Amino acid sequence: MTKQVIRVGSRRSPLAKAQTWEVIKLLRSRFPELRFEIVGIATEGDRTEVPKRGKDVFVKAIEEQLIEGNVDMAVHSMKDVPINIPRELTIASVPKRKDPRDALVTLSGLGLEDLPKGARIGTSSLRRKIQLLNVRPDLKVVEIRGNVETRIEKMKRLGLDAIVLAYVGLLRLGVRDIAIKVLNPEVMIPAAGQGALAIEARKDDYETIQLAKAVEDPATRVAVDAERFFLSELGGGCNVPAAVYARVEDGRLVMDAMVSHNGSGLGLVRARVEGSLQQAMELAKQLAEKVRLKHDSGRTVEA
Repeated sequence: MTKQVIRVGSRRSPLAKAQTWEVIKLLRSRFPELRFEIVGIATEGDRTEVPKRGKDVFVKAIEEQLIEGNVDMAVHSMKDVPINIPRELTIASVPKRKDPRDALVTLSGLGLEDLPKGARIGTSSLRRKIQLLNVRPDLKVVEIRGNVETRIEKMKRLGLDAIVLAYVGLLRLGVRDIAIKVLNPEVMIPAAGQGALAIEARKDDYETIQLAKAVEDPATRVAVDAERFFLSELGGGCNVPAAVYARVEDGRLVMDAMVSHNGSGLGLVRARVEGSLQQAMELAKQLAEKVRLKHDSGRTVEA
């Protein structure tokens, strides 16, 4: 390895730094002779009061620094990485995925089924809103934005009954002073890539790519690649809210997906496929076709 110091690009939020340190610890365990430095980069998505515009708001500024050579690699939440990344870059590695599920965060400790009628729940995710309303049509969904700490503070300040966050973010930040009820995929299918991290590098930087590959988890890579291919097959520019969760069970790939043709939760469609790992991309294609057909038929289909 010709480099002695590896500069790692990251968003500046506490959660982003926690995930970047997670990757650095993995790399240090394999390459103790190297030094790693986090380079904090502000992204458009970090302007929390501004609605997100486009899929790349959390990664574009970091990718620009990577292309320019100001950092050697970048660590992203996989769910923030667009399907199509700049041609100069590659997803060099995907470490072992942490818990991909969503979580209901409350001050009361009540679960989703126990919240009072008409309870107010905060989330800016249409995917989460649709699946919440599919289970509890009486809920009032309030749009809130910001990082984990900001959303928890808004829950308290606005008097919301609950908010929904990625469980892995709460784990990585060590949040313990609030009640957390994990939402299983039977209730809420996660976003593609949720719980996984992406290590991005320049395509021509072979040393860094090999470095990153040393901490890749093959099962996570297969699952995440299948999830992203599912979204691609569904339509990259598609405005239909979608969710997909793939995992390896007993040596086979199992994939669940959800799409909806309206925002009420009543038009929700779910489907499942499973097969060999070697069929991963074909399974993702089949799953996209199944939910597309069910979505186009306008039928509500349970998992």
